[in-house]
Amino acid sequence: MTQAPRGTCHGITATGFPHLAEHGGQRKNGETCSTCHSQNGFDRVVGSTGPACTINTQCAGFIGGWEECVSKVCTIYRGPTPQITVDYQQLIHNIHFARLRENYIERNNLGLRPSIPPGTLNYLGFNNSLGDFQEILSPLDVRACTNCRQSTDAKCSSSAPCGFGQECESGKCVNTAWQNPTTRACITCHDGADSAAHAASNTYVPPSGPPVEACPVCHGSDAPFAVGMVHNITTLYPEHLAYSREP
Repeated sequence: MTQAPRGTCHGITATGFPHLAEHGGQRKNGETCSTCHSQNGFDRVVGSTGPACTINTQCAGFIGGWEECVSKVCTIYRGPTPQITVDYQQLIHNIHFARLRENYIERNNLGLRPSIPPGTLNYLGFNNSLGDFQEILSPLDVRACTNCRQSTDAKCSSSAPCGFGQECESGKCVNTAWQNPTTRACITCHDGADSAAHAASNTYVPPSGPPVEACPVCHGSDAPFAVGMVHNITTLYPEHLAYSREP
């Protein structure tokens, strides 16, 4: 994903970055987020530290039962969002469709205070701050993948290849990565218990080596339910097919 689609929704600052800054305002370039928000990366874990403190009640998570003052630093002693990944691909999908997700993976949230009940989308961020994203819903139809996964149309050749996610077609860089079906991407929006079971039952775990997914059999580029076909939404859905856009 490039800066351009982010700027369409979040606006662009005078320095050329979207009006979106994370980690205490230090991180502004979305194209570099995956450096740390990599595959199989999880939310802040037990032992992660936050602001300085002298007593437990100065730690925001103390009343929730997951943070306490240790050696004058607020420290997580019990993860309130267990097994929640911060993999950039999944993180972005989750947040932009949060209000309409079924939140099966989040069913094990501790629920020790109203802001993190089970089945809601929350992440631990900068200084152990808890971010509640449960009510967010993208103003664009998230089922139209190309709203964000755009082609750069940059010139390319065998000696000047395209960047990640882009392929060279007829001398131009075209985004084809979004058409690749993977559990990693699909169960972010298709995130109910049935979807999790479907993905698990179609994943083979060999005695050695990485798991093998059978997703392309039904959802590959030439398959009956190809991602490129079912997510090819160039115009708004008819009203009876659109998902709820309640405020």
